[in-house]
Amino acid sequence: MPAATLHNVGMTVRQRVSEYVKESFFLFPSLGAVVFVLLALAVSRFDTPFSLVDPDDQSMVRFAERGRVLLKSAGPTILTVMGLIFSIKLLALQKAGQLTPRVVGLFTRCWVTKATLTIFVGTFIFTFFVPFFGETPQGEGGNLVLLLSGVIAAVLVFSCLIAFLLFAHRSLGMMRLTSVLDRVVSDSLEQLSAFDRVASTVYMSEPGYSHSTVLRLGRGPGILVGVNVRALVRYARRHDALVTLLPKIGDFVAAGSPVVRIDSHGPIAAPDVDGMLWTANNRSSYRDPAFGLRQLVDIATRALSPGVNDPTTAVQAVDRIQILVTAFGVRELRPIVFTDRHGSARLIQPRPAWPDVMDLAFSEISLYGAESPQVTRRLVAALADIGQTVGPERRGQTDRYLEHVRALVEDRVPEALRSMALRPDRQGIGSTCSTHAGPDGAGAPLARPGWDGGRSSWTAR
Repeated sequence: MPAATLHNVGMTVRQRVSEYVKESFFLFPSLGAVVFVLLALAVSRFDTPFSLVDPDDQSMVRFAERGRVLLKSAGPTILTVMGLIFSIKLLALQKAGQLTPRVVGLFTRCWVTKATLTIFVGTFIFTFFVPFFGETPQGEGGNLVLLLSGVIAAVLVFSCLIAFLLFAHRSLGMMRLTSVLDRVVSDSLEQLSAFDRVASTVYMSEPGYSHSTVLRLGRGPGILVGVNVRALVRYARRHDALVTLLPKIGDFVAAGSPVVRIDSHGPIAAPDVDGMLWTANNRSSYRDPAFGLRQLVDIATRALSPGVNDPTTAVQAVDRIQILVTAFGVRELRPIVFTDRHGSARLIQPRPAWPDVMDLAFSEISLYGAESPQVTRRLVAALADIGQTVGPERRGQTDRYLEHVRALVEDRVPEALRSMALRPDRQGIGSTCSTHAGPDGAGAPLARPGWDGGRSSWTAR
């Protein structure tokens, strides 16, 4: 098993707080409201001693009048625009829900939306409270002019304009299917890279232990989203034990489900497992790159449903699925072993095996898309490309799914279209893969150049 150091694979308290901040849609606007109330109080207190001007100074009088108009009109205008912002956001969330509910989190984690709401809420609060805090009786022959307050209000209104344009650009961009798909891929590749930074190529044998204890989840059910690796390793080192996490990140665990196995040299005190494993109501991409595949497959299968019937969307999802499956295929997918400072194995965290990745990526799409030549052609091309990239020991899975696609096509597609439906095409229907083109340039239903695997039936019929 590959050994790993206590770097940042496990979810620490700091990282858990960081994830909460990213997920929260309430935190930044509420903090911004408090900050801008304090700013309004401080600015009004600074302006008040200098707020009375000579009525004969017409330039300052005009400036005072403009400042008052700005402070009075900015608040209602900001509220109106905020209603438009929420309308755009709801439209984007509705569009995301049509793809799959699993991608709604991409929109709620968007920092542009949170920053826009923060600046709009802050501007409204500032323009509302400045006159309230700074309202003082006018001196004899004087006029009230809040110099600094007017300047800050003007800057905030201009900032709201810039924020709204950025928000509209980002939200409209996220409504495009390709933007959502690419975001899912980038998040998943980021999580895969996080494992690369801690995993080594060192393999270790597990020492013999005479006693084994299985601990169960004591609290309510949820989806496993994080593990306190440091706490579990410290516990295992203190008791000279080996802790094995039974569920994978992203698995649903019910109350009373076995979650941890502890191997030791004798009976030892059980740790507080509930405090070392974190669950949530929703699955997260954090340290769970397989969730990206789940999202892409959901988008593809929903597009292939009879009510939608959009095979082109499914093909675009397969484009990204190929990227992720290839990234999984060139990596070591054995469980990660965390060691203590002396190099002794203390914690084993499971990861999806290569067959699991292939099943997740292609089983449902091949089943639901077997009657669409556009989808089957793209699947054959993707499987062929993946088979050329991964090592020989993993090509059996790509061969298995090539045979699976062929069997489904022969069962569901009319005979006259079978040869065309099995021809590899990276566009679905549009162009055959040049690496698989036959003598006539039209391509042949062959998974990989030189590939037979004992399956000569892949020759065009």
